[in-house]
Amino acid sequence: MPRLHNHNQERHPSLPQRLLTLGVVLVIALMTGSIFFVQAHSGKTKGADASSSFEFTVTGDYDQTNATTSNLQQMKQLYNAQQIGFNIGLGDFNYSNNLTAAQAAAWSSYATSNLPNGFPFEILDGRHDSSQIATYEKDLPDRIGDISATCPTCAYGQQYYFDYPSPPAAPLARFILISPNQTIPGYTYNYNAGGADYNWVKNTIEDAKCISNGKPNPNCSHPVIPWTIVGMHEYCFVVGTAKCTNVQLLNLLLNEHVDVILQGQKHNYQRSKQLALTPTNGCSTLNASSYNAKCVVSDTDDLTQGAGSVIVLTGTGGASELKINTADPKVPYFKSLMPANNMTFGISQFTISSTKLTEHFVPVSGGTFQDSFTITAGGSTVTPTPTVTASPSVTPSPSPSPGTLLGQDTFQRGNQSLWGTASDGQKWAADANTLANFSIAQNSGQVVGNKASATSYTAVLGSSATNAQVQLSGSLSSFGGNTLGAVLHWTDSNNFYKAYITGTNLVIQKKVKGAITALKSTPFTAKAGTSYTILFNLAGTTLSASVWATGTPPPASWMLSTTDSSLPSGYCGLLVYLANGVTANTTSFQANSQ
Repeated sequence: MPRLHNHNQERHPSLPQRLLTLGVVLVIALMTGSIFFVQAHSGKTKGADASSSFEFTVTGDYDQTNATTSNLQQMKQLYNAQQIGFNIGLGDFNYSNNLTAAQAAAWSSYATSNLPNGFPFEILDGRHDSSQIATYEKDLPDRIGDISATCPTCAYGQQYYFDYPSPPAAPLARFILISPNQTIPGYTYNYNAGGADYNWVKNTIEDAKCISNGKPNPNCSHPVIPWTIVGMHEYCFVVGTAKCTNVQLLNLLLNEHVDVILQGQKHNYQRSKQLALTPTNGCSTLNASSYNAKCVVSDTDDLTQGAGSVIVLTGTGGASELKINTADPKVPYFKSLMPANNMTFGISQFTISSTKLTEHFVPVSGGTFQDSFTITAGGSTVTPTPTVTASPSVTPSPSPSPGTLLGQDTFQRGNQSLWGTASDGQKWAADANTLANFSIAQNSGQVVGNKASATSYTAVLGSSATNAQVQLSGSLSSFGGNTLGAVLHWTDSNNFYKAYITGTNLVIQKKVKGAITALKSTPFTAKAGTSYTILFNLAGTTLSASVWATGTPPPASWMLSTTDSSLPSGYCGLLVYLANGVTANTTSFQANSQ
């Protein structure tokens, strides 16, 4: 098969001879001094056309074992044979406890000693790498393109994208690499709808497709990129992970018709059927606790582009392997699972042209397991379902701006009294670290009412702001007078704005010098024990709010919008109003300045 490869030495006939005999277009891309040639069939004169292709490998979970060495040497062999152009390393490189910079550097040295000089080993943060990701980024740098120039907001090794091949060649694929639930020094990535990281993913996918909120973008600065691939180390919808903490991100990727979702973390190989959300046909989200056949588009190995997405987990880089739990209710969503009697270390090798994507799991050591599938373009560009958007917005204005992160907590820490330090490194304030009603229980921020009469309990995080936005997800064990809400411009218990749910309504309220005024409300039915996501925004004097069941698409426009100028600035947080014995659980919180 013709391929697009990175050649360190020129091995082809002269350019005139190539043009006369093969009808090939020479495409030169400056990538760390390399020259790229598009090999095409005779008569083709357009770079990266339907007959050109490239190949790459991917795997995660490496360690420093004999199996790891074999996998790295397999990459070297493929690269030297001009059969791949790069590898994507999906995290967890060194499994040392309390990883030091020296240990991270030693692993990088070990890896490069088994790879060709200058090999593009593109990395992504894993749970075991986070504390020393800067060392890996330095020792295993990007060798595909100038990411800082094409995406100034990207962070190589953490959250970034690249197009391949790079311009001026016509890219065949966009690779978007992200870090769900990963905490690096100073920041925790959070992909809940409406947040900065979520919006970055959505915008990057849609830019590749030259669309905006499901509609063609006439101002797109490049041709439509045929394939979109999203990769990450840690995700939720795989066999062996019971709780999904990234449902909104998963819904986004499926709704945006991402072609392939790459993942590591689990030390085995899994490949899903082609999955899609079809709310009108009974699949609004993927249920991790039971199988819904309506979410499966195709269970064959020959798939059609645009019909859905395929999840490919390749965690076979060398770390000790994990047998797959065949009793997991998610098993029917998957087409191929590595059997316990044939555990195999290896790599996924992809071939991509403008009309076809093919994956092969290549066994390298330990076993003989293999897998493969193909996705073929259906002749048209598929765009997202227009009714699903990333976050509420005041029609016809765009989605809320992600702004600058003020505070964030995923509550992924051990059980403890009080809320302590959030996942972003800041300490919770107001009541959260003073009242015994607050605790962390089972990766949730919990508040329990214990007064004879209903009482308010407040938690604030981050610095003061003027224009700001809060998004939180949580539930109440009972409504009937109890409320769950987000607060903006909080200065003390007598001064703040609040957007909250009562079980029957969504309300925007202000409290100024102790006097409470309901500014606006709209009917919204909420059930006890069900998680809801509240988005509360303040821009200038405009207060806007929406709420939806967590894991489902947000409303297409703000549910409430009103104006008030009583409180010029303040802190962001949450406020619950609880009777004795009622419990509020919060599973995520993020505040941004606008």
